Amino acid sequence: MEDLSGRLLPIVRAAEFNVTPEKMLRMHAADPGAHQAAARRAYRADFFFVDQLPPYDPAELIPQKGDRHGVEGSHASARGASQCRVQTRPVDQALRSAAQELGVKAGQIFQPFRVAVCGRKNAPPSIETLEVLGKDTT
Repeated sequence: MEDLSGRLLPIVRAAEFNVTPEKMLRMHAADPGAHQAAARRAYRADFFFVDQLPPYDPAELIPQKGDRHGVEGSHASARGASQCRVQTRPVDQALRSAAQELGVKAGQIFQPFRVAVCGRKNAPPSIETLEVLGKDTT
């Protein structure tokens, strides 16, 4: 991870993104797809470098086998989870509890959450991403 982060840091900085070596390392540690090609990883991680996500299709917020009603419930639950410290365990537990209360699978909560935070379904794991971005950015 350290070697990959070190090699990619100059590329990210050349693209005029201000990123520290520590954040770069945390980004790679948060994404278990470290073996993927650099171009694919760059696509999966570009949201780490922007202040505001580009527009995305709101339909992306609706998970497979889901509907708008479920997304609205998960949105309310995610607001409750936002009161947690941005650490893996408390947020993960809050979202899983919300899924149980709503009677849906955890993925029905995590997918809209991932899209809202990252701007796409195909992104590094949500909870680890939150730790890298921090509460204010999230």
